[in-house]
Amino acid sequence: MPFHTGLIQAYMAIVDDKLMIAFVWSVILDISTGMAKGFINQKTGKLNSTKGLLGLIKHAVVIFLILTIYPFMNAVGFESPADALLIFYIATYGISVIENLGQMGVPFPEFIKKYFTKLQDNYNQGGHNDKIK
Repeated sequence: MPFHTGLIQAYMAIVDDKLMIAFVWSVILDISTGMAKGFINQKTGKLNSTKGLLGLIKHAVVIFLILTIYPFMNAVGFESPADALLIFYIATYGISVIENLGQMGVPFPEFIKKYFTKLQDNYNQGGHNDKIK
C-alpha cells in the first residue's frame, strides 16, 4: 500500500480513536472549567478577555499539533509513542480541570490537594513558590 493511502487512513481513523475522543473531551472540560472559574472568581468585577484569548490560542495550537502529529505517527508505525503523547496531554488537561475546580471552591481531600500547587491554601497568599511538603 502506498504511504499516502496509509496516511489518509490514519487521519480517517482518528474519528473513532478512543484516546482522541478522550483528548477532545479533556480539552472541552478544561476550557469550560477555565471559563467558569473566570466567571466565579471575579475579584475586580470584570473578566480578563486577554487571558481567555491567550488560553484559547494555546488550546488551538495543541489541538493543531495533535491532529497533525498523532495520525502521522500512527501511519509510520509509532503507535505506542503516539498514544503516549496523547495520554500525556489528556493527563495535563485533567490536572488543569482539577485545578480549575479547586480554584472555584470545589472541596478536595488533603491527600489530593498536597499534589496540586494551585489547590494549596498558601497559593493565593503568594506562597506558591514554596516547596510542596
